[in-house]
Amino acid sequence: MIMSRKLLFILVPLLLLIPPTVHAQEETVQVAEWTILVYMVADNNLESAGIEDVNEMEQVGSTEEVNIVVQMDRHKEYDTSNGDWTGTKRFYITQDSDTETITSVEVEDLNETNMGTQKALVGFVSWGVENYPAKRYMLILWDHGGSFWGVCYDEDDGEGDKDYINMSELKGAMEEVYGIVGRRIDILGFDACLMAETSVLYQVRDLSEIVLASGYSEPNDGWPYKEILEKLVQRPTMGGEDLAKIVVDEYVRSYTDRMDDPQDSPAVTMTAFNMRAYPKAAEAISHLAMELSTQVTLRSLQIWTARTRTTGYDLANIGPFDVTNYPLYDVVDFCDKLQQYIPFDNRIHDVIDEVKGAVAEAVIYAKADPYHPGAHGLTIYFPNRENPEGPVATVYDPLYSRLDFGREKFWDDFLKAYYNLKDIRDPPPTVTILSPQWNQSFQQPSNIVLSGEAFDLKEVRNVSVRVDGGKWVEIPGVRGPGTITWRYVISTENLPPGRHLLEVKATDSAGQSSPVVSTWVCVISPPKEREASGGLGTEISLLLIIFVAALITGAALLLKKR
Repeated sequence: MIMSRKLLFILVPLLLLIPPTVHAQEETVQVAEWTILVYMVADNNLESAGIEDVNEMEQVGSTEEVNIVVQMDRHKEYDTSNGDWTGTKRFYITQDSDTETITSVEVEDLNETNMGTQKALVGFVSWGVENYPAKRYMLILWDHGGSFWGVCYDEDDGEGDKDYINMSELKGAMEEVYGIVGRRIDILGFDACLMAETSVLYQVRDLSEIVLASGYSEPNDGWPYKEILEKLVQRPTMGGEDLAKIVVDEYVRSYTDRMDDPQDSPAVTMTAFNMRAYPKAAEAISHLAMELSTQVTLRSLQIWTARTRTTGYDLANIGPFDVTNYPLYDVVDFCDKLQQYIPFDNRIHDVIDEVKGAVAEAVIYAKADPYHPGAHGLTIYFPNRENPEGPVATVYDPLYSRLDFGREKFWDDFLKAYYNLKDIRDPPPTVTILSPQWNQSFQQPSNIVLSGEAFDLKEVRNVSVRVDGGKWVEIPGVRGPGTITWRYVISTENLPPGRHLLEVKATDSAGQSSPVVSTWVCVISPPKEREASGGLGTEISLLLIIFVAALITGAALLLKKR
């Protein structure tokens, strides 16, 4: 069909009246399946092990679907290979077959950096997520670990001093990481010693989907990165649980396979924890602590015997002594020993079964060397006594009481009762928030359903809630013995957009209040309605399109007749 110039003369001005459709030119960013973020603090005597591990990563290298990025700080004395640089560098790990020389792309040189800080850790994660976006993220803290005392020990902070990330800084960093990723990070891995301790996990309970940690001191060789990354690159779409299980399997296998590299170790464990299930495990341990604290004078010898026969995670653990001052004991094995040495007490046995069941739900996968059948992976702090006595006494550190687990749960109170052989006749209640999740968003108008559990050995009299430090409001009708559930509805219409602090406490029949527990939520304003002019413009455009289409159709029919 040939259209006349006269018809074009009529149609073109009409077409110009139709508002153009604007297509934003968006930059295409490659989103990988996984980004592995390795925060390698090798500014200490692990420098050579760090270089070896980077070379292990290079044997696999990054792909389009798996990014491997490392921030590595080196020391000026322990290793002089690879150019003997002593500052902090960021690498995008690429594949090569050289097992001694780092050949990966050096993306950035930060000079000397104190990596024992919250700021440095958050800066690395922010950079990694921005430049190497992925559907899933795994953050690995690589260095010395000291249980709840700290992790990531930097021997030179740039001014000749030492520093490390303490538990408060770790929690603060992971809260910022939550904001960077926009949700819980998929896996937080500790390639460090002794980090599978109850209070350490409780610090990050709301901030990661999975935590990988060792109960024992790790050998210097750490994780077998080549074997782990090979399996991930072969199947990059795997989920977090599958990757976590690979780390557990390959780590324990590498030290129990009777091979020379690395040398086998008689004490290795690795556990993958489901952090959404972990709060119930922590609460169950608190219930056991409350029960034991009421019978300390009666059960002290039985508790002592159970402790001395429980699998200890101090490498120099001998009976009741922890020579290297890491008095960490297996939670499940301690429960088994308590049931063995406190027979015929159904009440205690029921609470112990509660602990073992809750821990089983929180453990995705765990493995240990064959020499420690009692090592189930989750450890807890249990020193000999509160005050120094003798050359091998392990003394209670008041720092433990200042951690989230110490402040909100009852284990530290039980320890003090045990040391002083003084029963706590009526422990105060505890309370746990189960929903909403930390930092969960709610769009106006909607309701925030705040819910959880409260516990008391005798009776919970009430549960109270407050918002943003306001007045406490008692939830009506919430009362009962043992564990009770509670629920409270908050309308977002009464809250301005932004973050809001929700706090909860329980009170028992004696008038004792639990420690206050809290969570944050984010209220989002409703989407703006379309402006009237915008809606009218769209309607006019549609009418013009219909009108022009009708003209074209009519013209075509007219020409066809001719």
